[in-house]
Amino acid sequence: MSDPCLTVQHLRFRVHVRKAVCFSSAPGAALRGSFYHALDSLDSATAKWLLDLDKPNSSRGRDVPHPITFEPPAFTRYEVGASLTFGITLIGQAAQALLPHVALTVKRMGEIGVGQGRGCFTIEDVLEWSPVLKVERTIMSRGKIASPTLQVTPEQITAAAVRLDTQTVTLRFLTPVQLKVQHTILKRVEPRVFLGRLVERVESMTKFYGEDTQADWRNIYLDVTKCAETLSIGIDQTRWKEASSLNTYENRKHDLSGLVGTIRLDGKAIRDLREWLLWGQSLHVGRGATKGNGWYEIP
Repeated sequence: MSDPCLTVQHLRFRVHVRKAVCFSSAPGAALRGSFYHALDSLDSATAKWLLDLDKPNSSRGRDVPHPITFEPPAFTRYEVGASLTFGITLIGQAAQALLPHVALTVKRMGEIGVGQGRGCFTIEDVLEWSPVLKVERTIMSRGKIASPTLQVTPEQITAAAVRLDTQTVTLRFLTPVQLKVQHTILKRVEPRVFLGRLVERVESMTKFYGEDTQADWRNIYLDVTKCAETLSIGIDQTRWKEASSLNTYENRKHDLSGLVGTIRLDGKAIRDLREWLLWGQSLHVGRGATKGNGWYEIP
C-alpha cells in the first residue's frame, strides 16, 4: 500500500456571537454556504478558483473534489454573547492558496451573517489543530497572525499509526456519515464499503491537490477492501440522524442524513488499515464531506 503525498491544515475559529446564530439540521452546509458567499465578495483570483468548482457548468468538471471541509459547532443555536467554535480544513495545495484569505473571509462571514436569520459574530481567536497529534495552537489573536506548524503530513500519519492498537480501533462519527452502494444508502456500517469510500476520498484529494506519485490506486483499493472484509464490528452505538441542505445553484435539497455515534472495528487487518483510518479524520468520508459530513475521530 502507498502513502498519500498530501498535507492538511486544520483551523479552528472561536467567535463571539453578536446576533443570535441558529443553524438547521446541517450546520456544516450553512457554514460552507456563508463562507463561499463571503469569499465571493472579496473578488480575488483565489476566490474565483474555488467558487468555480461549485458551479454546475464549471470548465473544470463537476467531479472535481473541493479542497476544503467544514467542521460544524457542537450545537445548532447560540445566543448573543455566546462563544462559538467551528473548523475549516484546507487540503493539499489549497492550504497554501487559501490560508492567507481564510481569516478575512471568516471575518466577512461574521458581518454578512450565518444560518437562519443571518446571525452575526466577530472573531476572538484562530487556532490550528492536529487530530493526529491531539494538540492545538493559537495562530491569531488580537489581529496578530503566526505561521502554522501543525499541518498533518504523511510522516505524522505513519508515526501515529504505529501507536494505535493492531487489532481494534474505535471511530466516533461526529457528523452524519452517509455511505452508498450503487443507489442504496446504508443504514449500518459495512467495513468494506467504509474503507473503500475512504480510499476513494484519499485518492481524489491526492490526485488533485497532492503530489503525483503514480500510485496504483486500483490495486490499493482492492487490497484495502479485501482487508476490510475480514473485520468484524465489536461495538455499534451508531444511530441515524436526519439532515439536509439547500443547493442554491440547483434549487433543491440535498440529503445529508447519516450515521452518528461510536463504532468499534475488530480484526487482525486493523494493522494494515491504521494509516487510512487516520487520514479519514482529516479528509472526512462519504457523501457531503465538503459540507461537514463524514467527520470522525479516533479517540
